[in-house]
Amino acid sequence: LMSVASISMLHLSRLAEDMIFYNSGESNFIELADTVTSGSSLMPQKKNPDALELIRGKTGRVYGALAGMMMTVKALPLAYNKDMQEDKEGLFDALDTWNDCMEMAALCFDGIKVNGERTL
Repeated sequence: LMSVASISMLHLSRLAEDMIFYNSGESNFIELADTVTSGSSLMPQKKNPDALELIRGKTGRVYGALAGMMMTVKALPLAYNKDMQEDKEGLFDALDTWNDCMEMAALCFDGIKVNGERTL
């Protein structure tokens, strides 16, 4: 399950990176809704893609949980061991983070505006 979450986060991170670029003044292909952005202190007209940046950043957290799990089980025999108590915190954190990022990604697509003139 943590491998699935990590692979899913890989794709969410790549999607977030593309959407950050598409939302930038450089390309201006899309405009994100106010619910997933914040204004810039230096340039009030600029919309910072906060939710997408968080998705991109939290990907490492899920990867780290998977790596931690693998390090915990790498040398364990196939019987019960107290070591396995250490996998729960990372597992639950990774799954919660993954779920939160999926919800944030859905919010980013809700209310998105496509600049047809720039995309053609």
